[in-house]
Amino acid sequence: DTRTHLIDGEGQQFIYDTITEHNPSIVVFDPWQELITGYNESSDEDTGEARKFIQYCIETLKVTVFLVQHMGHDEKRGGRGHSGMKGWRDTLITLKRNGSTVKVIIDPRWGSPVTFELSFEDGTVVPTEFAFGPQTGKLVAFCDEHPEGVTYQQIADEFKIDKTDKMKMKAVYKMVGRAEDEHAVFKKGSLIFSKFNLFAANAEGDE
Repeated sequence: DTRTHLIDGEGQQFIYDTITEHNPSIVVFDPWQELITGYNESSDEDTGEARKFIQYCIETLKVTVFLVQHMGHDEKRGGRGHSGMKGWRDTLITLKRNGSTVKVIIDPRWGSPVTFELSFEDGTVVPTEFAFGPQTGKLVAFCDEHPEGVTYQQIADEFKIDKTDKMKMKAVYKMVGRAEDEHAVFKKGSLIFSKFNLFAANAEGDE
């Protein structure tokens, strides 16, 4: 709707009223640049007004906002516009196209990044195999079955390893360490979680 605007008062009111009317849990603004037309996307003052309004909607209307931002000419510098966007967002989701696949990088502010690829055929997502070794793949599958987290002892049981044998338990620790290096699992306290358990991954940095 052409009335949608993140800085102009009338546009802000239209957005607020629309969200209030439909009561969604998720709101997507796509693309960011088109919703601040007439203002300088490289200006901290202008983009700050838009960010302040979005934050107001998040806090008062209890919504999660996805803000689509196109990449600049220099992809190493991230999305177009003022650098203040980087310091404001909670989670950065980056999509990088490579032929028929799209690499997805989810980088939460308080956790470790999660990376995976989506493959497409005729515009439809098709199943993707993750490039893990069989041992790591089995560990990830086991952790996925237990989203509440698993202990080293539970992993030993799953892999039929004698928990009383210290040398064999070292192999369990090494297996988890390799899976961490492959960004397949992460540890939180005494528990191990799959990186593909996004609810746990989002809380990875919380203690």
